[in-house]
Amino acid sequence: MRTDDADPSSDARRLLTPRDAAARVLATLVPIAGAEVVVLARARGRILRGAIAAPRSLPPFDHSAVDGYALALRAVADGQAG
Repeated sequence: MRTDDADPSSDARRLLTPRDAAARVLATLVPIAGAEVVVLARARGRILRGAIAAPRSLPPFDHSAVDGYALALRAVADGQAG
């Protein structure tokens, strides 16, 4: 932790405006030069040039978009959940 973090008036404690935050991010971007085709086993650490799509849904059956379930407490307490 930097020592200036303890001082609420320091620049480190001020929030950035969305415009300033975007400018900082954009200043770090570097264009990607060239492209090459590599096998998947050698693709680690590389940047994907285009979108890819799976040839079929995985898993190939209906599944929940999130883990877990929600229950109405009143229905559970009344024994109506099932």
